Amino acid sequence: MKFPVASKHAVTSQCYDVTMLRCDVTMLRCDITMLRCHNVTMSQCYAVMSQCYDVTMLRCDVTMLRCDVTMLRCDVTMLRCDVTMLRCDHVTPKVTQIAR
Repeated sequence: MKFPVASKHAVTSQCYDVTMLRCDVTMLRCDITMLRCHNVTMSQCYAVMSQCYDVTMLRCDVTMLRCDVTMLRCDVTMLRCDVTMLRCDHVTPKVTQIAR
């Protein structure tokens, strides 16, 4: 999969720090105060955090957040919150555009 140079830089920034999204799995919620942004814009961070849009129903599994820096892409299929095994494909257009 090939990207224009601009996209590579964007994705590298997006994926640089996998810990930018910290999820409180015990409380089954995503906490905005735990969001750490490193080398990404706040809008990108919020876009990633939007994966856990329903804090009362969804469980955010931080292990599903994967960044393949070598391939210079984000695998949005791994950026999701699950209700048991039910997938919620709630990827924002911005994240989808960057990742593809």
